[in-house]
Amino acid sequence: MAAIDSDWTELKGKDLLLKVLKDTKGEEARGIKKGDAILLNSIGWKCDEPPTTEFVEDDENAASIIFQKAESWLVIVGEQDIVEGLETGIVNMKEGQTAYIFCTSKSALGEGTRKYESCQVPANSNIVYQATVSQIVQDTSRLNPYFSLQKALTRKKIANDLYKCELLNLTSKEAADNQNEAARMRALKLYRQAGRDMKDLLDGTYFNSVEQDHPQRKECRTLMMDSYNNVVVIYMHCKQYAKALDAVEIALKRDPKNLKAMIRNAKLHVLVASSEKKLKEADEALKMAENAICYKDKAEEAEVKKIRAQYKQRCKQITGQ
Repeated sequence: MAAIDSDWTELKGKDLLLKVLKDTKGEEARGIKKGDAILLNSIGWKCDEPPTTEFVEDDENAASIIFQKAESWLVIVGEQDIVEGLETGIVNMKEGQTAYIFCTSKSALGEGTRKYESCQVPANSNIVYQATVSQIVQDTSRLNPYFSLQKALTRKKIANDLYKCELLNLTSKEAADNQNEAARMRALKLYRQAGRDMKDLLDGTYFNSVEQDHPQRKECRTLMMDSYNNVVVIYMHCKQYAKALDAVEIALKRDPKNLKAMIRNAKLHVLVASSEKKLKEADEALKMAENAICYKDKAEEAEVKKIRAQYKQRCKQITGQ
């Protein structure tokens, strides 16, 4: 690595560097500490060396090396929801500051790869985040159910980002071989936590005192089921069907009428069917999904028909009929 200028602070030697770009609250601003809930905006750039000039997002060359964007993420510092290097950098910032956080691969994606729009980040890449801590959320705000909802929503957003940019582009073999395993484990953890957070909120005292059709109740339930269902999707993507079946069972326990969960349950039972007994279980799972389809569910209806065709092929393979 080339020599760095004196504006950079070494946090872990030259593997992790911090450079404050802007400070909107001055000396009176409070420093960030573990346990703080913060609102975070950040842009990640692929960058071999600490930048000597500021990136301009609208510049064509700079835009081509953006690998991540985060807007108003509600992050609990220290809970490892975000990349290690970014989180360590934030602990060394103050409320209202914008800073560059330069990470070598050791503190960033490691051997993982990433694709965001036109930017490809190969394994063992150095990166830099432009991070802004716009606000430290006051402790009193944490008592509001809206806080729990926004925290879970952020976890789902981060997990969605991991799935879309670090897992979805893997080939079936790469996924089955556990390439980008660290990203997979983080995404699973985030989806599960978001689902549990919403389950706890729905089962708690707050919703006992509001009407059944309260919009926040619906939002919480949707977020919970999306999170549980996405755990199933990740396991299916890497062909870990036994774990996917366990995950879809959890989803159906929370909402037995959830159509996405029923369809994935049917698909999984067809995929693992290896005997006449298993074929019967697959048929039962398929009928549950078929019976739940209504006239508005055109895409779901087409998917279930496709699974029924796969079931018939499976029957021929196992029974010869």
